[in-house]
Amino acid sequence: MSFSSPCLISGPNTTSKNFIAGNYYIKFFDWDNDTEPRLLVMINQALSDVGVNVPKFFCNKEGKEITVDENLKKCVFVQEKIEGGFFNGSILHLRKLLSLLDKFNYSQERLSRLRGLPSPLLNWCPVEKIKLLRKVIRDGASHDLSGFALDVLEQAEKFYLNNMGLINVEDLSVSHFDLHPHNIIFNDLNSISVIDLETVGYFPIKIANSFSIYKAMRKSIANLGLGKLELLRELDSFELSCDEIRVNSLFEVHRRILIILESCFLDKVEKRNYDLQKQVSSLSEIEFIFG
Repeated sequence: MSFSSPCLISGPNTTSKNFIAGNYYIKFFDWDNDTEPRLLVMINQALSDVGVNVPKFFCNKEGKEITVDENLKKCVFVQEKIEGGFFNGSILHLRKLLSLLDKFNYSQERLSRLRGLPSPLLNWCPVEKIKLLRKVIRDGASHDLSGFALDVLEQAEKFYLNNMGLINVEDLSVSHFDLHPHNIIFNDLNSISVIDLETVGYFPIKIANSFSIYKAMRKSIANLGLGKLELLRELDSFELSCDEIRVNSLFEVHRRILIILESCFLDKVEKRNYDLQKQVSSLSEIEFIFG
């Protein structure tokens, strides 16, 4: 196997870097001792078994798909580069996405056999987290985002107090909880493939699917100017109502906001400031599309 010069294909986030080198996709990501790196390979196979197109792995010289550096706590893998374009917002692509979400439902029997999958909502208590963050922000040094963050926390607290009873966070299924438009690839025949399976884990599947639908419809409106009524008609036969999608999506965005605030005020990661503003904007977008 030989590579051309690698090209970074997405700005580095907090846990990984992604590269394209010729016909290969290369990913470096963080690893901890509690996670079995080969889970990604098993997830790949389980999804392939139910008809989801996924890129194949290439093995290293030791015959392993995932290379682990235990000292640096890093992993790297190489996959085939899937030719095609990302989700473009068209009605055809939206229908393909809804069909893909159904396939994730069909894959439960195979995926649920896997052990060690991440579970982001395990022991997750949003109201307690909000109280902690509020105290840290009020007691800490002045910060450019302090006033804004306190307003956001108040909004999140109100949402969770009013809606936690509507969402069963213990009703966990194996789902892709970050299936945004850049994790979906269409080729010229409009077959659909999924990449970035690191965010497959135990998660309320209604929340995961709702958030995926929001991200897709957001792109349909932003890129193609499609009307929301035209888009919402595509959900007539889907298992979730518009109001369920709205509440579930708001739940997930507020969760992400709390994670970002933790990074900003507890871990002192300043580069997350832009992410906070982006997620807060999502709250209004969700209300516009599904409200």
